[in-house]
Amino acid sequence: MQAVRLAVDADQAVERVTSEDAALELKLDAQATAKLGRLLSVAPDICRDAEVADDYTTWSFLPSYNVHFFRRAKTIEDYLGVVANLNPREGSEGMQSTRVSVNGEASDSLPDGVVTFLMTDVVESTPMWLQSRAQMYAAMKRHDQLLTSAIEGNGGIVLKERGEGDSFFAVFLRATDAVAAALAAQRTLMAEPWTDRIPISVRMAILTGEADAQDRDYRAPAVNRCAKLRRRAVGNQILVSETTYSIVADILKDDISLVSVGKRRLEGHDRQEEVYVVQHPDVALEAAVAEDGT
Repeated sequence: MQAVRLAVDADQAVERVTSEDAALELKLDAQATAKLGRLLSVAPDICRDAEVADDYTTWSFLPSYNVHFFRRAKTIEDYLGVVANLNPREGSEGMQSTRVSVNGEASDSLPDGVVTFLMTDVVESTPMWLQSRAQMYAAMKRHDQLLTSAIEGNGGIVLKERGEGDSFFAVFLRATDAVAAALAAQRTLMAEPWTDRIPISVRMAILTGEADAQDRDYRAPAVNRCAKLRRRAVGNQILVSETTYSIVADILKDDISLVSVGKRRLEGHDRQEEVYVVQHPDVALEAAVAEDGT
């Protein structure tokens, strides 16, 4: 994990990862340094464009274009989870497993039964990472802080991301808290003075469904359906499922509106469902959702 952190730091500084720096930083002898070089040479999600001696006594790599996905990874379990999400196995579509982190530590207490999920994603983040990686690291650090504050401030639990480094996944016992958290997050994200080169715009989706937590994981079709709803959203928008709407419609604060955009089909699902957008007089949220097939 220390070597992965070196690669993330090098990516942020737009530098190569070298055997000399690794040996100095990690206090490695020549044999350990050569072994590390061999390991990195077969980790395409961490390093690319290798320049190595035949015996790996010296080596250097450019950080992979994917290495920023590991910026929150702290343990081997985190690392393996990110790798699995970047390289999904055939047949894994439809279920998502996510380890939970509350204030950076695993939580042993998660809601079971009918729960509400919030999923977010930064729109068009890949071009911004390619354009200015150093600025993007700073922007995403602020993005993470704002989202964590909004989620935890409204009773939600931040679930440990698994490879979608520009996204958040959270669970709430109360559906109204999920809507309040999403609105609070969008309010602060849209008010943040992002630079012109890094115009952060976030799309969000909220869905209520049945899910049981097992070994600090959620495995349920509702998780996948929430991810598919998020794909229908655009930047500066919060989409709400019909299940969530049925719970919160009559008990939200008066200044929060859920406006129907009609029925939409989620990718991979035959049944259409009513989709709603969150609207608020003080937050300029997007209201339109593309028709099916457009």
